[in-house]
Amino acid sequence: MPEPYELEKLDLPALQKLLRVLDDIKRRYEFAEKTKEDWFAMGEYTTPGVTKNEFIFFIDNLKSRGYMEGFYQYTEYLRIGHNFHHFREEVAQEIHKRKTKLKLKTIDNEKPHYDLQNGILHVWGMKSKIKRYDIETPEHLILKYIFIDKGDLTREYDYSEIPLGELEFDKENGWKKYREAFRSINAKVSDDTHGLVEKFFIFNNRKLGSAHINPKYLDNHDKKLG
Repeated sequence: MPEPYELEKLDLPALQKLLRVLDDIKRRYEFAEKTKEDWFAMGEYTTPGVTKNEFIFFIDNLKSRGYMEGFYQYTEYLRIGHNFHHFREEVAQEIHKRKTKLKLKTIDNEKPHYDLQNGILHVWGMKSKIKRYDIETPEHLILKYIFIDKGDLTREYDYSEIPLGELEFDKENGWKKYREAFRSINAKVSDDTHGLVEKFFIFNNRKLGSAHINPKYLDNHDKKLG
């Protein structure tokens, strides 16, 4: 694997992991400055979506490059810290550039649709696998109801009208199941599209809640690129 500061040699998933590590370092250090705690001990080798080995790899390379020296010698923090934040911005800009190129390559005029048999949601020419396992999950049942049973992608759907198999809607607690299912779908779609499709469903947290597909993913090709 190439060194993380050779940005042009890193693929998009690796760049996104690097950015998570950089943001995690920044968060830990800022907290440690206030509490006088050991910043590196906080959370140890854990950054969401990054394995321990990947975390150590990035840390070692950042140290060898000099981007982290300031975190050990406070008197040099401003100089080294400036370089660190500048590098973080370079990574963020590279990710944005890659996403833009990917968007131009993948966006098409096809409306979102759900492949019921294979459990695959198609958005902007990209695919997101919504796992069914051995049973029909709430996520699958929601997509089936909206895309297959009703077929109207523009309307608002009340939680109470969407059947989730044996799970009956309970206005006191049942709405939480729907909220978590929509949240799960959004997270999976975002991961599978490298963040190009964010907030595919817009939903609320009210007991008598509702949800609808984000209109930006239903617009025509020109509007999407804008």
